Amino acid sequence: MSSLTGAKSCASRDCKGSVDFRGRVIEPLDTTEVEAAAAQIMAEGIEKAAIVSKFSNRNSQLERQVRDIVQHSQPSLELALGSDVAGQLN
Repeated sequence: MSSLTGAKSCASRDCKGSVDFRGRVIEPLDTTEVEAAAAQIMAEGIEKAAIVSKFSNRNSQLERQVRDIVQHSQPSLELALGSDVAGQLN
């Protein structure tokens, strides 16, 4: 499950899509859900959001897909990816 979280309200939006502990995509991203979540966040006046996904340090593909979709539909929303700040594997 990938989450799109708006910093101002500390609210999150969960979207379908997941990666397993080996880094394999086991559920594809639902792009319609991502677009709806981004629109909701913008409607709430949120300007910054984080995109985080479990096991993204193994495979950040879904986080990057969410980022690309959100940047296209809501270009003024500032984004950060969990995989960019998570560090190295143990």
